[in-house]
Formats: sequence, C-alpha cells, structure tokens
Amino acid sequence: MELPNTIRENAKKKGIYIDRLNGHTEHLHCLFGLNADIIPQGGTKALQFLKGESSYWINKERIVPTTFEWADEYFAVSVSESMLDTVRLYIDR
Repeated sequence: MELPNTIRENAKKKGIYIDRLNGHTEHLHCLFGLNADIIPQGGTKALQFLKGESSYWINKERIVPTTFEWADEYFAVSVSESMLDTVRLYIDR
C-alpha cells in the first residue's frame, strides 16, 4: 500500500475527509474536511494525527533508510467553498 492510500485510510477512521492529496519529494498538499463531532479541536489536531500516522507507516515499512520525521512546521488555511475548485487544481498539478 502506498503512502496516499495509508493517509486516506487513517484519516477516514478519524472522521477526516480527504478531498485532494498530492505529494512532492519534500512535502504534501492536502485538502481535507473535518467532522467536528469527532475532532472538535479542528485542523491542528487533524494535521498532527495525519503526520504522526504517516510517519509511523513510513518507518514501519522502511520506505527510507533512516528514521523519517515530518518537519514540525506546516502551513494550513481554511478555504471558502467558492475557492475549492481553485485549490483542487493547485493540488492536482
């Protein structure tokens, strides 16, 4: 199983809907929606979960020769419904 599928599966279990996900060698772009009843803390908690679960999987599967860790920093912004298609196109390219 590849990383995007692993991220999607783990997100779904936690009530995180992944709309778009695309990766680069150094980072990922992800557009997701939350179920506030399941993750009332919002996007920060969801990002911590996604980063933690995916780094665990990368290390368990020995995808890289050394211990993998995501950077501590990240960029997150809420997106209005009118901008969803623009963000989707950006992530897809």
